[in-house]
This record gives sequence, C-alpha cells and structure tokens, in this order.
Amino acid sequence: MIEQEFHNIRVPLYLDIDTLNVKLAKGKYANMSHAEWFNEIGYPFVHTVRGYYMKTENDEYIMLYWNDFEVPNINASLFSYIFSYFPTLKWLGLGCHIGKENEIWKPKYKIYKYDIFE
Repeated sequence: MIEQEFHNIRVPLYLDIDTLNVKLAKGKYANMSHAEWFNEIGYPFVHTVRGYYMKTENDEYIMLYWNDFEVPNINASLFSYIFSYFPTLKWLGLGCHIGKENEIWKPKYKIYKYDIFE
C-alpha cells in the first residue's frame, strides 16, 4: 500500500492540547499527512498526540502516537473517554513499531475494552 492510499483509508486525528478532545480531520485535511494538516492550520506538531481512526471489514481501531511514532505521554483515564467517543472500537494502539515503507505499522501496545455483554 502506498502512502497516499493509506492516507485515503484512514481518518487522521489529534488530541487537543488544552482540552484533550479528539479532533478528526475533515474535508481537504482528511487525506493529508499530519505534518501538512498541522502546518495549514497553524497547530504545533511536536508533542501533540496524534494518530488515526481505521475501520476495515474485520477491524476497527485507533492508533495514537507522538513525535517519532512513540508511545504518547497520556493518562490512562483517557482510554475510557476514547472508547466512549468511539463505542464500536475493538482496540486502541499506543505507539508504532516503525516498519517498512508501504506497510501499516504495528502498535507497541494494544488496549482492549472489556465488554461484559460479550
């Protein structure tokens, strides 16, 4: 998968520095890299928790990372907020193992929501 194909199938997002609200890219920003998106809106790139939402036929998840795709420095209480905001998520990835170009990189950690109704 080439980089632009990946940008077309995922929805980029970031956590607002002040409120920790999830901000999803919309319109023309949806197919941009985070660097391009943040540059256009004048938002800081370094130390901003960013990532993407991905939904496929078999999976639905969010990846979060910061700086050089490292595990973000976030409070674990944020996980329940994200699972509430996206109630059909299967898991949340934290940090990425940097892989080969044109591959979807694997998370360093996966957080799952325990569903007592399953």
